[in-house]
Amino acid sequence: MRYGTERKAKIAVSAFVVRGLSLGVCAGLLLLLAACPGPPLAETPPSGSVAGRTPAEEPPAREKTSLEEVERAFNSGNMPLTESLASEFTGRADVSKAQLSLGWRFLALAALENRRPTASLTALDRWRLTSPSGEPAEEWLLTWYEAMLQLPAQEAYQRAGAIVDNPARHPEALVREAGLFLLEQRLVPANGREAMRLMDGMYRKEPPARKGQLEKRLFSFLHTLSPAALANLMLFTTDNNENNYPYALVRLENARRLFWDAKTRDTARDNVAFIREGSMLTDLGLFRDWNRPDPAVLKKVRGRTQALALVLPLSGQYGNLSEKIVRGAKIARDGLARVGRFMQIYVIDSDKPDWTSEVSALPSQVRLIGGPLRLADYVEAKGLGFTRERFFFTFLPRMDEADEGLTAWRFFPSREDQIRVMLDYTASLDILDYAVFSPDTGDYNKQMFDLFQAQAAERGVNVVRSGYYPAGKYTQWVKSVSDFLGIPQEKGAEANLDFRAVFLPDNWSNSSRIISHIFYLLENNILFMGTNLWEHGLNTQQRPDPRNTRMSIFPGAWDQKSLSPSGMFLRGAVALENRENADFWFSLGYDFTLMAASLDLPENSGAADLNAALAALPPSLPWSGAPIHWDGRGSARQALFVLTPTENGFTLADREYLRVRLLQPVTPPSPSNLPRLSSDTEPGGDID
Repeated sequence: MRYGTERKAKIAVSAFVVRGLSLGVCAGLLLLLAACPGPPLAETPPSGSVAGRTPAEEPPAREKTSLEEVERAFNSGNMPLTESLASEFTGRADVSKAQLSLGWRFLALAALENRRPTASLTALDRWRLTSPSGEPAEEWLLTWYEAMLQLPAQEAYQRAGAIVDNPARHPEALVREAGLFLLEQRLVPANGREAMRLMDGMYRKEPPARKGQLEKRLFSFLHTLSPAALANLMLFTTDNNENNYPYALVRLENARRLFWDAKTRDTARDNVAFIREGSMLTDLGLFRDWNRPDPAVLKKVRGRTQALALVLPLSGQYGNLSEKIVRGAKIARDGLARVGRFMQIYVIDSDKPDWTSEVSALPSQVRLIGGPLRLADYVEAKGLGFTRERFFFTFLPRMDEADEGLTAWRFFPSREDQIRVMLDYTASLDILDYAVFSPDTGDYNKQMFDLFQAQAAERGVNVVRSGYYPAGKYTQWVKSVSDFLGIPQEKGAEANLDFRAVFLPDNWSNSSRIISHIFYLLENNILFMGTNLWEHGLNTQQRPDPRNTRMSIFPGAWDQKSLSPSGMFLRGAVALENRENADFWFSLGYDFTLMAASLDLPENSGAADLNAALAALPPSLPWSGAPIHWDGRGSARQALFVLTPTENGFTLADREYLRVRLLQPVTPPSPSNLPRLSSDTEPGGDID
C-alpha cells in the first residue's frame, strides 16, 4: 500500500518527536490551556457511514463493497469515491477486525485529503481501536496531526487540550503528540514567549538524535505561520538566544521568506551565514536545505498524464510572459520528478511561421495543450481542426460559449469571474449600492461596465450612479470626478453620496489617478474596486501612496505573499533561479502542469470524458494560485483572491479593516489630510 511508503520520511519525524516530549512539559501546558477557554466540543460519534447519513438514508442494497474496491479507488487518486466506498465497507458486520482496521485507515486518509478533518479524526479512532496493538502507529500519528491542522484553530486547541488534560484515557504517544501540537499552536502573540521557553526546556533534555527531529518538525511548522505571527516571534529572539532552539529556527524561517523577494535575497543569504556560524542546532542539514523548496506537496498529484504541450508566443511581444509560463511549468515538472512522477513538456513558439506544423507533429499521446495565449492563434488552431484531435486549455479570458467544454477549455481568469468575486466580497461587507466610473472609450472598459451592471441586476443590488471620464485627457479628470460625485471642485465641499463602493474598470495607472482625485474631494471611506489589470500595473510601478490604496480592492489569481504549500514551493523555486519574483505567469504554467498531471483520462477519450475528469478533480489538488473549478459541462469558474495594493505590490485584502472603515461617514478631508495627486508619468499595465 503505497500511501504509507510515500509518507515514511515525514512520519519518522513525528514518531521521534512524540516519544521525546516530557511529562513535565505537558504539565506546563496545562497553564497555557487555562489562558484559552472556549465552548465544549460537540461529540462526533464514530460511524461506518459518511458523516451526516443515518442508517435509514443509506442507498438501496447492492453487492457488498470489498476492501479491494476501496484500495483501487484510493490508488487511482479518487478520494471522494474512496471515502464513500470505505464508509460502506466499514459498515459491514461480516469482515474480520484486521480488514476493518484497513478500511478505517483508507477512510481516515481519504477524508483527510477531502478536507473533512472531523470525519478523518473519527475514522482514526476506529482505525486505532481495530488495529492489532490498539496503539497509534507512525502513519496514524501523522494523519492525526494533519487532520488537526485542518480544523478551526479553536476546535483543534480544545481537542488537543482534552487529551493532555486526561492522559490516562489516551495512549502515551498521542498524549505527547497532543502536547507538542499545543506548544506549536501557542506560538501566537499572546503566549508565544512562554511557549518558546517551554520548547527550549524540553529540547535541552533530549538526546542529539531527537533534538534533530524536533528541529525539523519546528522548522516545517514555522513555514505555516502568517507574516504577523512570525514577526511577533522574531521579537523574542535576542543576542543571547538567537543561536539556540527554537529561536535560531525562527530566524532561519525569517531568512527563508526574505529569500523569496529579489530585493532581500542577498540579505537572506547573509543572515543564514551568520546564524550558521554560531548555531547550537544539531541538524546542520537545515542550513544546506534552508531555501530549497520541499516537493512533498506534489505527492498529492495523482493521474496518468505523461506528456503535455505549451503553445505560446515566445519570440515576439509576449515573449517575456510566455517564458515565465514555460518556466513555471518546468518547475512543476521537476518537482514531480523529485517525488517519482515523470512528465514530458513540449514547447511550441506560436510566433514562428511554421508553428502549426509543429502542433501537427506532436506525438499522439500528447492530448493536453496549454495555450494559445492569443485569440488569433486559437482561431487558427480551431480552423485547422487541431481542437478535434487534442484538448486545448486556452490562456484567454473569454471564449465563445459554444466552444467552452466542447472545442476548448478555459484556464485563465474570465471577466465574469472578476465581477462575480468583487460582488461576492462586497456583499459580505453589506454593500448594496454601487457606482461605476469608466473611461469613455475602449471595448474592454465598456464590456466590464456592462458586465458589472448586469451581474448587479441579477443579484438585486443597485448601481445608483454611473459616469465616464475622457480617456487620456488627464487635465480634465478633476472636473469629471467633481461632476460624477456632484461636488464642487473646492476643497471641503459637503458630500451627499448614495453609494459606498465604486467600480473602476481601468488599468492601475489611470485608476490610481481617479482615486487620488476622489480622495481630494472626500474622506476615503468609500470602497474602490478594480479589475485584474491592477495586478499588472502594481507589479511594475513605483510605490503608490498608501493613503490612496487602503480602501481599494481588486481580483487576482496570484497572491504574491502566498503561504500555501504550492505557493511557497513555486516562490522558493523561482528564487533559486536568482532572477525575479514569482508572479501570476509563473503560477499559470505551474498550475496548468499540476492540473494536467492530475487527470486520469481513458484512451480515445472525448470532450465528455474530459469534462467528467475535470469535475472530479480532487479538492486536495495543490494549486499555487486561485483554484479553478469545472462543472460537468466543462465550464470554468475561478475562485479569485481579493487583493489590495500595498507599498510593495499587493496582498490579500483585510475584510475586517474594510468593514470598520465603511462604518465611518463619508466627509470632506481636512486640509492636513489631503492626498498627493498621482503624477501623469506613473507607469501602468493594461494586459487583459
